Amino acid sequence: QSPAGVASVRLRYRHLTQYEDYAALDMVPTGTPNEYTATVPGEFATREWPLMYFIEATDQAGRGKRWPDFAKEAPYIVVPPAP
Repeated sequence: QSPAGVASVRLRYRHLTQYEDYAALDMVPTGTPNEYTATVPGEFATREWPLMYFIEATDQAGRGKRWPDFAKEAPYIVVPPAP
């Protein structure tokens, strides 16, 4: 949480392949404090490639953060394809 207030939260995602650039979705507040949501289009999910994503947040002062924090763990989350 930033004292400057949240300016934007974005979900960045792509398939687990180096041949794609990340797509981005603006995340919207859910109504619960400090909680945001976005939905990756269903047709993006394939059985061929896992999905990978990370979240970027920027405050009103222009400072940004990424989750997961690459200084502490892998800088993305991998979601395996459905069986």
